[in-house]
Amino acid sequence: MNRCLAVFLVLLLSFPSVSAHSSYRYVDDGWSSPDLPQQGYVNVTFSENAGGAILSPGAPYLAWNNQKDGDDSQTLLCSSMKDPRCSEKTGSFTYMTRLVACSQVTDLDCIESVKLLSSNQEIVGEAVDVFPKVIRTTYVEDSSIKLPRASSGQTWSFPGFTHIGGNLFFVNAILAGSKNSSEKYFSTESLSMSVYAVDFKATTRDDGSSSASESPRGSGSVLGANGMYGPYEDERYECVMSGDSLCANRRELPDEIGFSVSLRLSASPSGWLHGRIAGAKISIENLSKSGAVRVLLAGKSVRIPNLGFSYPWSQIPERIQKQYRDGSFTDEGGALTKGCRWCSDDPLVNTTSSRPLSYGPDALQEFNSWINLRSDRADADINSWSVRTLSQSEMKDSLGCFRKKNRVNGFVSTNATIYSAGPPKLVKGTLDYTVAAPHFRSNGEETLGRYQLIMKSDVARCVYGLGAAPVAASVTISNSNGVAKIATTSVTESDGWLSLTADNFTFSASTIKVKLSQAKGKKTITCIKGARSKSVTGSSPRCPAGYKQQG
Repeated sequence: MNRCLAVFLVLLLSFPSVSAHSSYRYVDDGWSSPDLPQQGYVNVTFSENAGGAILSPGAPYLAWNNQKDGDDSQTLLCSSMKDPRCSEKTGSFTYMTRLVACSQVTDLDCIESVKLLSSNQEIVGEAVDVFPKVIRTTYVEDSSIKLPRASSGQTWSFPGFTHIGGNLFFVNAILAGSKNSSEKYFSTESLSMSVYAVDFKATTRDDGSSSASESPRGSGSVLGANGMYGPYEDERYECVMSGDSLCANRRELPDEIGFSVSLRLSASPSGWLHGRIAGAKISIENLSKSGAVRVLLAGKSVRIPNLGFSYPWSQIPERIQKQYRDGSFTDEGGALTKGCRWCSDDPLVNTTSSRPLSYGPDALQEFNSWINLRSDRADADINSWSVRTLSQSEMKDSLGCFRKKNRVNGFVSTNATIYSAGPPKLVKGTLDYTVAAPHFRSNGEETLGRYQLIMKSDVARCVYGLGAAPVAASVTISNSNGVAKIATTSVTESDGWLSLTADNFTFSASTIKVKLSQAKGKKTITCIKGARSKSVTGSSPRCPAGYKQQG
């Protein structure tokens, strides 16, 4: 679908007094990127939601693929595992669903609890309603093979707490899994969670009576299918979920709050998690049912600098024109046709719409090419709370120690606009992670970075070949000008997890380097020479000349 956003003025709205410290200083509420459908323009968006890193459009589904090569390959939607079109004897099944509140204490693949965390209280959430109620694809669950129920997402409220748009929050917990014909159970492939402040708007079709110049956002919202979408042509809302002729419109999350989400899952997620939360805490507890776990994720929301802009091709510097022409910003090449409208090799006819993922070297290169033209300043700072498992493509080049199966091995969180794909990489003895963001926030303040790395303790020891003794770590942050400003760093180890944090460093682009070490233990040996003996103590003690070690 064509995406667009006309130039508009962000309205500064007053916040209800009962909300928790929402800030009018940042551009956030109602912001979306100017993605204009004009010929000869390049429209660029750097946003967590732009490339689909968190968002997973569409209704829940069960699908079967016959796993054949070439044109013979076929993927079909299935109503159940017994659907005659879908064979359990060949190929593979995949599912995607959203989780809702557990109705009984023994339920699995559901949300056990959601709590809102503020500076002075913890409010237990109440599940309000499933949204949307009507879904276009569904399937029959089968708990005996760990296939969860098909569901839409769910709204929650927290008694006594409101945001700028009311009291509803949309909890989007997406679970996906797979099973091939030789496996007995489905395994969890990915898990993502995000919490949005929302209000609901009717999705109505524009009657065409107003032009884009008269009404930049149009008079309604036209949505093509159930799912989560950024704004499209003639839409005035940013729908984080749609359906039932309604849009769950994203509103600004209040500052200084966080969430604690507890899930009961039939199988543990695997690999690494990436988060947009601060002060993250992770707990994974085995339940009595075989393979089932309770996953608890908690932390504060963080503001993510976003960029969104539109330029006529003729006004773009030649060096950037060349990068789009030769496909520098995409592994597949041909950037001029990436997200194009009026697709053409002529940049004065074509419209390029670039919405890169939030991670990876291509996104970082594209970000660095534009940032100085944007005065190194964010267009918006979106307050966010989200967690997701890293994709297989992000994990493909990661260390073997990071890929232990059937469990979560680590978690990395940052408030950077762009960040490294996958876990940190071991480079000359340090675990390196690249982050980038505008140096200034949308209100002109300096952007201060946040970074947190949490690893299973045995994973950290595996990387460096360390023993069971306590681990020490150093955290340094460098940028193109040398060492960046760092206000605080900390290292803690507890309950089998090693946690390292670095806060208040500066952008635009920085590399975070973590080095783990372990003090070598001392030992004592006895050395003899004839009737004489002496003790030698050290990390690697050796006998003096003429003496031999006893025993």
